[in-house]
Amino acid sequence: MLRTIGLLSLFAVGKAVNTISMKRAQQGKDSLFQRVLFVQLFSAFQAVLLFAFPPYTPLSWSPERLLYPIMYGTLYIIYMVTMVLALQTGPVSLTSIICSFTSVIPILAGLLFWGDRLVIWQVVGLVLFCFSLFLFNSGDYSDAEAKKPVTFRWVVTALAAMLLGGLATTCTRRYCDLFTGYIKEYLLLANVTTAVLTIPVTAFALLRKKGTLTCNPRMLAYTALGALAVDMANIVFMLYASAFNAAFYFPLISVLGIIGVTLATYIFLHERVSRRALIGIVVAAAALALLAIS
Repeated sequence: MLRTIGLLSLFAVGKAVNTISMKRAQQGKDSLFQRVLFVQLFSAFQAVLLFAFPPYTPLSWSPERLLYPIMYGTLYIIYMVTMVLALQTGPVSLTSIICSFTSVIPILAGLLFWGDRLVIWQVVGLVLFCFSLFLFNSGDYSDAEAKKPVTFRWVVTALAAMLLGGLATTCTRRYCDLFTGYIKEYLLLANVTTAVLTIPVTAFALLRKKGTLTCNPRMLAYTALGALAVDMANIVFMLYASAFNAAFYFPLISVLGIIGVTLATYIFLHERVSRRALIGIVVAAAALALLAIS
């Protein structure tokens, strides 16, 4: 039990450090090509750092275990570009909360394809989630710079990131259901897929000068730190992904991620949300708790 609590706490810390690092790495970089470059470097760093993590046994590959990590890596590109855009255009804490509802997608997939059942309280949780989005959209927030409004564009962007992240997470959940004990192989192939598939985009930008690609030491440091943090969080996530019921586990880790990111943005980014948005956070937490009932 103590080991589980410790590892899940490490997951929350990893999510917080990753989110703050993503925000810092992309400050002042607004072009699509710059965001794709960040995703490429971020995934490459993750793949390299994974070799430093246990287990140190020889890697095992087989054709039937290739599909899901390749699908994840492909979806991850679009998810990350959309996620970074949401972080740039809106509050970090609320973006993280909306994206935490990626658990909705694996739950729906379980209902449609894997024989899971949806109880009435989970339906109520989904309704509350929609209500929390209304509260977020009509609120505002302040950071270290100034008070800013929450825009409808940000809500749509964050929702798109949630959907894409949920589809990617569904690939992970299905892989964990089918194959046990090949976590490192999955993460390595997923990150290599992302890094390789983004090469044509960044190469096109460099050759045709269609966008400005800058890679300074500050960006590299924050990108590497975020990659290290997300590697730790992903390993913990996959260790327990098939050990619990999806309708319990995915909301649980979502709540842990919200707690970690909300505290981190308050401490390090001095981000404060309006009272209406704060109520939205409480409503969202209640929605996640209801989704956990099975």
